[in-house]
Amino acid sequence: MDASRPPLHSNDDAAPADADWTPLTRHSVNFTTRRLRQVSTTRQAFRPIWGIVVAWVVTIPASALLVLGYLDPDSALGLAVARVTPPALIGMIIGSSTLVFCVLALWAGMRPIVFDTASGWFWQGWLSPESTKPGLTSTSAVRLSRVRAVQVLSKFVQDKYDGRHYHFYELNLVLHDGRRLHVLGHAGMAALRGDANELAAFIGKPVWEQVNF
Repeated sequence: MDASRPPLHSNDDAAPADADWTPLTRHSVNFTTRRLRQVSTTRQAFRPIWGIVVAWVVTIPASALLVLGYLDPDSALGLAVARVTPPALIGMIIGSSTLVFCVLALWAGMRPIVFDTASGWFWQGWLSPESTKPGLTSTSAVRLSRVRAVQVLSKFVQDKYDGRHYHFYELNLVLHDGRRLHVLGHAGMAALRGDANELAAFIGKPVWEQVNF
């Protein structure tokens, strides 16, 4: 590890020798997706960066207009029907596919990732665990008292489109029973390490890090 880099939040609870450093997600992106925000004195949340939100806001209406551009508002009974030509069909397929993808990405990207010390819960989703009443541990919620550490790890991946290689960084929660929950991941090393440090201090846990630069 580069000694010139500032250390992350830590305490006496260092990572054991048999800690699992296997990446938890197969997905990767080569840019920063979310940053940690202070919502209140007892709550922090990872929220999408503004650039991604703006991209969604621009792309979704543009995709909808692309589809509508191939519809005929003057058809019988005032209903819009597609002009059935090859270019129209291609345009509608591209526009519709892009629209569906962006809506799904918006839904997933806006999904809350919350750490709440007042209720003592971490959860991912639109409803808090107090509303859904899950078990003590699920794939999307866990009591903070069951968290042992905040884990930061990296993997070297190849972009499937242009073939370039880059480092992808994961932030996970390690539980006292050894299980791990994936929180988020992206290629913004400085942003993710900084957020991990801030989050660890907020919930009173150490950071376990194994990162390649």
